[in-house]
Amino acid sequence: MKRSLLITAAMATILAIGGCGKPAVELTAPGEAGAGSEITLTWTGTVAEGDMIVLRAVGETEGEKTEAVANSAVLTLPLEDGAYEIVYQNAEGKVLATRSITVTPNTYTLSFPEEVVAGQWFEVQWTGPNNRSDYITIVPEGAPEGDWQSYSYTSSGSPATLQAPLDAGVYEIRYSTEQVYPNPTLFTETITVVTTDYAVMAPKEAMAGSNLLVTFIGPNNPGDYVTIVPAGTPEGTWAGYFYTSNGNPGTLVTPVEPGDYEIRYSTEQTSPNPTLATTYITVIPVEITLAAPEAVAAGSVFDVEWTGPDGNLDYITIVPAGSPEGTYTSYAYTSAGSPATLNAPAEPGEYEIWYASDRVEGTFASIPITVE
Repeated sequence: MKRSLLITAAMATILAIGGCGKPAVELTAPGEAGAGSEITLTWTGTVAEGDMIVLRAVGETEGEKTEAVANSAVLTLPLEDGAYEIVYQNAEGKVLATRSITVTPNTYTLSFPEEVVAGQWFEVQWTGPNNRSDYITIVPEGAPEGDWQSYSYTSSGSPATLQAPLDAGVYEIRYSTEQVYPNPTLFTETITVVTTDYAVMAPKEAMAGSNLLVTFIGPNNPGDYVTIVPAGTPEGTWAGYFYTSNGNPGTLVTPVEPGDYEIRYSTEQTSPNPTLATTYITVIPVEITLAAPEAVAAGSVFDVEWTGPDGNLDYITIVPAGSPEGTYTSYAYTSAGSPATLNAPAEPGEYEIWYASDRVEGTFASIPITVE
């Protein structure tokens, strides 16, 4: 009587028949799958140390090898479609089982605006296999294979959100993958990045430590800000600032130190932060006076007569002589009027009365006082 073995299509099983007429290894895998996708391969039968799974193109003798353990393996299919075979072989290279598989091509689409403004965030609708480590990126047209700038993994879903570069020009939106190096471009479309007008408008001069309204023109991209810095300061420097997302116009506080300054429209999108627009302003001294006793008793209460800008959060305080900027002990906000009432420290010594502000670093004016 002849023995027969039924191989069902659902099982998609190939048997290698040993010398005794029994299967040495039985492989189970899909008959076809998309390029770059992952498949699960299982097997039953003889498993020995050194057994390997080889995935190779039909007609080739070499391919991707995976150690045969635990009777299953996850295989990543090649990015090139075509006819392949899965080979189970022992440590000596003897083939114990094979399984044919067809790698099918994938379909890709990319959809996005024809033009985007430099630095703008925009969406890219995409279709594709969404294989492990696939991603969408934007790069200059003709950039080398594997280059990337702003990107989004396809595992995050469609649409992908990208940020346009700051330089105008023609760029490519690429569907790419990290499965091999350098990361290949699987599909691409071009996009144009256009510039926008940048400008900052402010008075030509303002008093030291005063609130300054600044109007700006710009794309208001994430990380865009307006700052005031000494004229000629290196690119990327910032001091007092506001983010453009906080509204237009925005408010800056001018520095305590008089002199020539720049108001800059800048962005955190690249380092060092570039200056996209600038205007110049002169910070002029503000007239401030302080009058207090030359000496007061330790722990006593005393008054300080003052004149000054009375800006928001300006205050009068007493501190040890030579204290770092920002130090304070007993204090009174100028909004409470003049004179300001302070408490002398309990420790005798040389002190200073300061006119300062929470709005800006630095001390506007100071006078000495002795606590005795």
